[in-house]
Amino acid sequence: MKRLPFEELATTKKGNLGERICIEHFHSKGLVVMTSITDSAHAFDIMVWQGKEKPCIVDIKTKASRTHYPDTGFDTADLDHYLKISEKHNMPVAIFFVDEHRKEVYWGELGDLLQEREVTEGNRTLKYPRSEWNITYFPLEAMNKLCDLDDVQVKELKNHTNRNYSYPTLKSA
Repeated sequence: MKRLPFEELATTKKGNLGERICIEHFHSKGLVVMTSITDSAHAFDIMVWQGKEKPCIVDIKTKASRTHYPDTGFDTADLDHYLKISEKHNMPVAIFFVDEHRKEVYWGELGDLLQEREVTEGNRTLKYPRSEWNITYFPLEAMNKLCDLDDVQVKELKNHTNRNYSYPTLKSA
């Protein structure tokens, strides 16, 4: 079976859309954004300069939170890589999640996300961060909201989703 080129993969298209959404938001807030110039997978997506003196490494994950857990996450190998980059360059790493399920973009600074915490949901208490199947998960309650996604953005993101089940309806608070 022939593999699609990297730029034609649904996950790449979805990731590019999530990056575009975040970059447009950063620009609207007056932040300077530096992006990768490669057309293949890369270590991190963008760097945002706050002022002119404090850089921050940023990676954007375009993926929905888990359906049956109050969390989201990414590959543990990526986490290890971010920690090495952060230490080597003495810069914080912020991870942004573009979530079509929750219809918002949220984020956390990696140092904050790695703080141990417990989250009680229903009759279970979950300890974070937690690792399962080479994925490290962080609780949604530790995230900071960046912005809402509009209906057009949500529809386009869902068009590139590789989940093979539908999202349950979110209950209003």
